[in-house]
Amino acid sequence: MISFVRGFLLGMVSAFSFPSAPLYRYPYFFPYEAMRGDWLRIGGDIDASIQEFIRSEQDPT
Repeated sequence: MISFVRGFLLGMVSAFSFPSAPLYRYPYFFPYEAMRGDWLRIGGDIDASIQEFIRSEQDPT
């Protein structure tokens, strides 16, 4: 019971504490930059797959 109360109080105190500096996530500062990069890579992979499919349909060997 005492550990529950202690954990509860520590949780309440941590809800009111604020970090002194914002966190920096390497290599992207904003999440949308990372998502944009991911989707550009995905789009490139899809385009390469489509081009490979078109080449295989034109020259079946």
